[in-house]
Order: sequence, then structure tokens, then C-alpha cells
Amino acid sequence: MLRGKPPVVKNTRLKVFFVGNAKVGKTTAAIHFPKPYFIDAEATLHLPDYVKAINEQEGAVFPCNDIDEVIKEIKTLLTVRHTYKTLVIDSMTVLYDELVEDSINKIKAKTPGSEGTEFGKHIYLAGRKMKHLCNLLLRLDMNVVIISHAKNEYGKDMQVIGQTFDCWKGLAHAFDISLQIEMRNKERIALIFGSRWKEQFPIGDYIPFSYAELAKRFDISMIEKDAEPEVLASSDQVNALKKLIQQTKTDSFSVEKWLSKAQANSFDEMKAADIEKCISFLIVKLSKIYPSVEDNPPDAVEPEAETNGSPSLNLIPFTDKELEMSYLDHKDGF
Repeated sequence: MLRGKPPVVKNTRLKVFFVGNAKVGKTTAAIHFPKPYFIDAEATLHLPDYVKAINEQEGAVFPCNDIDEVIKEIKTLLTVRHTYKTLVIDSMTVLYDELVEDSINKIKAKTPGSEGTEFGKHIYLAGRKMKHLCNLLLRLDMNVVIISHAKNEYGKDMQVIGQTFDCWKGLAHAFDISLQIEMRNKERIALIFGSRWKEQFPIGDYIPFSYAELAKRFDISMIEKDAEPEVLASSDQVNALKKLIQQTKTDSFSVEKWLSKAQANSFDEMKAADIEKCISFLIVKLSKIYPSVEDNPPDAVEPEAETNGSPSLNLIPFTDKELEMSYLDHKDGF
């Protein structure tokens, strides 16, 4: 039986990538988004003009260039109710440079005599952390503005052929709209060099660069809506899933697929509803291994109606195929 279904449009938040040289207006445009929450990696948002503009927009600033602390802050924005509508990271270039340097130092500490850069392992380690960060940003029910420095792009014989972003290469695929910002005759313009919104933001077009212009081309109701927090897996759910994985001898490859589809780095980062479906799937699998009560293992997980105030497991008796097809309903992590 074919499993495809007709596609339906889902309302999504604006997730946009700004690239440009210094002082072309990237930060200024980001400030005008509704109620911005800034991750200030460059420590520049204390300047008077920025302070005034951010306060007028009812925004806030978190000065930080440690990516682990940034991830922790984004998890908080993801899971608690707050009034902010836009997350801005300014700039991701600084965060990534710090992350690469930290990866080099960790490799050198672990492997005496190493330069920390052999075989590009430092880039691989930094990339894993960046993927984790980007997956959380894609889940976040806020507008997301990522700002990056620009750098020259070289072609044959090291000839400069243009500019590109100075950051992790995976960012090119992570966000729906990518804009390269320029100043021409004292006017700010943006080249659309990446877009999943082909009608509103045609690739190759130049547009005036401002928040007002972006809002005009997007669904303003989605830009201005309040953020809804996610309910993450409870400790009871995490423990139940871990026990079921052991009892059913579920392989690590399957577990990694679940985490990837949930855009999570660990079970406690999964949505409560998603981890429930994994638990349901494994309980059915366990019942086939031990079909009678007498055959059940001594420490088998018994579903409860309530788990110390956390959401009930709602174990639905799906078939194997239904469970396999429906245990997660997210697009893949990239």
C-alpha cells in the first residue's frame, strides 16, 4: 500500500538568514522585528542607539558567545511562556569561531602532540554542535533571525568571484530565506540568494532591505503571533523509554532515527507527545516478545494513568505498521 498523502500548507514562523559586511544595517533591521530577544555574541548592543531601539521594541539582550549557554537559553525560550516573538543571534560568525577554537583545544587536550585540526575533526565536532543548535531554532515558535559576517568567495586561480557567509556551511540549508545585504547609493538592498518561498522571495531578486519590506512579503499574523511553549518529555517518560529499549533490545540506529526526526539531541529534549509514541511502539513490540503475563520480564514497564503529574502515556493499540508510520510527525533534521 502506498503511504503518500496530498500535501497541506502549514503555517510557519519566519526563519531568515542575514549575511553582509559590517555596518550595512543587519542588526538595525533585526531590531525592528516584533519583541526581539537578542543573543549578543559581539557585545555591541550596549551602544546608545541600539539600547533605545531595543527598549522601544520591548526587547531584551543576552550577552553571550558560549554556544553551550546559548543552547541552554534557547531551550528556555522553547519551553517557558514569555512575551518575546523574535530570536536574533548577532552574530553566528562569532559563536561559530569560538566553537571551532574550543573544538581544537579539546582535541589537543585529548591527544598530546596534536594540532587539533588533523583531518578536519575540529570542523566535524563544531558541526555537530551547530546542527544541535539549528534543530532547536527550527523547533522554536518564534521568528528567528541569524546574522553572519560576509567573506570573499574564491574561484579558479584564487580569483574573487563574489561573497558568501563566514560561518558553518550547514546554515545555507537550515533557514527558509537567505539574504545578502549591501549598501548602494546610501540605500540598503538585499540579494535573495536562498529561498523556499519562491513567489514572495524569488531567488536572484534584489529587494529593499528593511523589516517592513520582509513583513509585507510574509504572513504578518505569523510574524506577530505569541510564542507557544513546547511540553518536553518528563523524567518518567524518559526512564520508561530507556527501560523499554533495554527490554526489547532496540538497536542504537533506531534510537538515533527517533532523535533525528524529533530534532532532539537526547530523550529529555523530545516533545512529550513524541516520546509517548515511541513508548507505545515499544510496548507493542514487548507484548509480542512476551505474549502472556507469565512471560513478561520482572521489571516490565506497566503503563499508568498518571505519572506524578506528568502527561499520561495514552497507550493506543495501533498495529505495528501504524505505529512505525506515525510514531513521529516531524520533518527530518538536516
